[in-house]
Amino acid sequence: MFTESKSFFIVFEGIDGSGKSTHSRLLCERLQAENLPMYKTFEPTDSEIGKMIRNIITGQQKTDPRTLAGLFVADRLNHILNDENGMKKILNEGKNIISDRYYFSSYAYHSLDMDMDWVIAANSLSASMLKPTLNIFIDVAPEICMERISKNRLGLDLFETLDKLKAIRENYFRAFEKLKSKEKIVVIDDQLAFCGGLDLTSNRWDTRDHLSVNPKRKNSNGYHYDPFHDMQLMVEGEIAKNLGELVRERWLRSKGEVLSEVELESPNNFDFLPWQIGRSEVAIARTRAQIKNFPEVREIEKLYIDMIKGAEKTIFIENQY
Repeated sequence: MFTESKSFFIVFEGIDGSGKSTHSRLLCERLQAENLPMYKTFEPTDSEIGKMIRNIITGQQKTDPRTLAGLFVADRLNHILNDENGMKKILNEGKNIISDRYYFSSYAYHSLDMDMDWVIAANSLSASMLKPTLNIFIDVAPEICMERISKNRLGLDLFETLDKLKAIRENYFRAFEKLKSKEKIVVIDDQLAFCGGLDLTSNRWDTRDHLSVNPKRKNSNGYHYDPFHDMQLMVEGEIAKNLGELVRERWLRSKGEVLSEVELESPNNFDFLPWQIGRSEVAIARTRAQIKNFPEVREIEKLYIDMIKGAEKTIFIENQY
């Protein structure tokens, strides 16, 4: 029986060459510098099953795509349940985990050769035992990824062609759409952004009904939590870029470090997402205390006052807190 853990489990996802391995390492180092107990891991693992998978991916062995998908399922279960260094054990010891890849990689990559629902079902045991606190998807154009791979590697593996990377990226977003009510996902780039009332963290998922008891409303350790209400907005286009600029400005103000902009040679196409509002005017309202050379900003307060003044009969405001 596993005991409840308050540790977090963050997964970095992305197509080959996206930089997820680098970013997962950087985040782990940053959190270690804040004196948080961290454990960095990856998939496929360095177990015997993982070594077999790497041999297949690099062309040293050959097998059927379904067999490869099954090996990933076995490697992942061992990654969770291993008595010596399984992720369940690590979390229960009070350490936090950052992983380079998890089951969303299987959904995206193996769906090149088989039905995605089959891949999701094959990994359902892993998903039921250990869900990430947060999935972070590093979204970089496949053309840029292929350029990076060609510069930094002596050879290409099974999935490293431009056409495959394009299809894998599309599969990621298909999987995100399928599981949007069950997983916590953040996409990192300047073209697609999420903005919501509360932090993207654990114990946030719920349905609109907010039932007092919902068997699906449980954390990554399988424990149920109370009903929760929040609203998230997903945007693309210029507003997503503006939100990226706001994040970099806040990072500079709090950490004194400059984050570089995301460089994309060509715009991504998100037409396959179920957009509910299109071609709308959007504005960002901020609240900021006066800190050093940064003046005070009270745009949210002014926005509320303006909305109340402009209302004739009824007004609905989704307040952050």
